[in-house]
Amino acid sequence: MKYTFFILFTLFFSFSIFAQDENIRYQDWIYNPNIKSVKLHINGYPISYPILYLGSPGQLRLSFDELRADAKSYLYTIEHCTKDWETSNLPESEYIDGFGEEEIDEVDYSFNTTTLYTHYNLAFPNRDFRILLSGNYLLKIYEDEDEKKLALTRRFIVIDPATEVTGRMMRPAMVHKNRTHQELEFFVNHEDVEIRNPLSDMTATVLQNGNWQTAIKNVRPKFNRGEVQGFDYRNKFVFLGGKEHRYADIRGFEIRTSSIHTIEKDKDKVDVYLFTEEKRNGETYFDWIDSNGHFIIENRDGRVINLNQRQDSTVINEVGERAEVRVRGGSFFNAQWQRDSDLESDYANVFFTLKSSTEYYDSDIYIYGGISDWQFKEEFKMVFNPAVNAYVAKIELKQGYYDYMYAEKPKGKNIPDFETTEGSWHETENEYLILIYHSPFGSRYDRLIGAKTLNSRR
Repeated sequence: MKYTFFILFTLFFSFSIFAQDENIRYQDWIYNPNIKSVKLHINGYPISYPILYLGSPGQLRLSFDELRADAKSYLYTIEHCTKDWETSNLPESEYIDGFGEEEIDEVDYSFNTTTLYTHYNLAFPNRDFRILLSGNYLLKIYEDEDEKKLALTRRFIVIDPATEVTGRMMRPAMVHKNRTHQELEFFVNHEDVEIRNPLSDMTATVLQNGNWQTAIKNVRPKFNRGEVQGFDYRNKFVFLGGKEHRYADIRGFEIRTSSIHTIEKDKDKVDVYLFTEEKRNGETYFDWIDSNGHFIIENRDGRVINLNQRQDSTVINEVGERAEVRVRGGSFFNAQWQRDSDLESDYANVFFTLKSSTEYYDSDIYIYGGISDWQFKEEFKMVFNPAVNAYVAKIELKQGYYDYMYAEKPKGKNIPDFETTEGSWHETENEYLILIYHSPFGSRYDRLIGAKTLNSRR
């Protein structure tokens, strides 16, 4: 009887998991509109690709806010995927050692903010589980209710560094692309791993600035020279150079930054109006340092004293980043101020404006980049306002520094077009991530055996 009950429970549980995941997207996606400011990166490096190395002690850190004042229980799990970001259908026991589903237990509340929110943090792998296989993975966060609902998903990769990848930037093979595009070639040395048929079993994927939407995928080697595979195609790994990203510096609401035209505050909200911007397609190239489309959360307004100081102390003088502190009994010492950007940063309605003499009738304009998960999301869609001859948008953002571009989305297509809004120059600094997959005949999963990052300037 107990055995029969166990079988029925297992079948019911499996059906429930299938039902709750039927609308899943195997990409970075937010299913709960109250969730904001999602970041997944290497622990300690807020602007980094979510990459782990098999067997290493490294961790990834996920953080996000929910715009509500009370804590909610969230569960997390991971799923192994194919190189094309579909489920690999492997049992959890093959790629996880430990517990496959656990609760996020690092939860804090915002303070000194107009907008109340709850902040969640997760570092993994952790003592609850470790990862056994390389490849593509999807991190899944569920709301822990009677019927679990997907709250968000995030992609990450695990590399088994069994190969050596070398590469270089080169002038585009097509002459008409010389001033607007960037091209690369690379080679894979696999002397430490046996690959019987590399021309059919090995593939490469290349991402520009971590953007999977514009990645060049599943390219096989051009030639085989024993233990070295060449990906030295002409006109194959070619990307638009683009421009250096625009930026919105909204780290401070007390003093206007170079991005902010006007700040309006009351007890319920903060409205931030950025300067009106022009299209850049006709402009010459101008160089500045950007973060290649990513963003960081940072607050330059709110501050708290370093908690290393003793509780029996009083701040008597503040100078810049340091404070003079009096301890009970008369002694003095210096302490450094700290800002808790995760919890003390506020949210604001941020207004973007892009001048345009006419409306685009066969396409839409979006704010695009890491700010939108490199996707065309409805909340980042702009609206043409004929009264000011401009596209406008209002987006709720947390204090921080945001890279972005204005992207045109032609009707019926899902690839960003920057020709009329931004333009493209070959001098632009971009970062390219090369991923090498091994999928031998009969294998049940795509092994990720190598990676290399190239910079267009080096």
